[in-house]
Amino acid sequence: MKIQRISNEEKIYQTCFNDGITFRASTDEIIEKLGEPDFRDEPSDKVTREWDMELEDGTPFTIYDWKEYREYEDDQKVDWHVGNDFRDKESKGKIVEALAEIGFVCE
Repeated sequence: MKIQRISNEEKIYQTCFNDGITFRASTDEIIEKLGEPDFRDEPSDKVTREWDMELEDGTPFTIYDWKEYREYEDDQKVDWHVGNDFRDKESKGKIVEALAEIGFVCE
């Protein structure tokens, strides 16, 4: 299933990590597949990079680093969190599958 930029910013407020998924990659790898992050901040914040995305069926999700609290280079691999309303187990499976299709193996 195709991943695209979120069409309605209000949808990102429906996302959280509750029972979420993670994958390991560099910022550069994510940029190569999904484009520049929607958000960048100082390393003292809980989230320093974030992508606001959705599947072609409108399922929203966010990809973000969580509590790295440090400066790191865009080519350095870190753990990324994926947020969605994972009470809907079907959406979780669709997101994992879509990320796998572009080369990100989720845990």
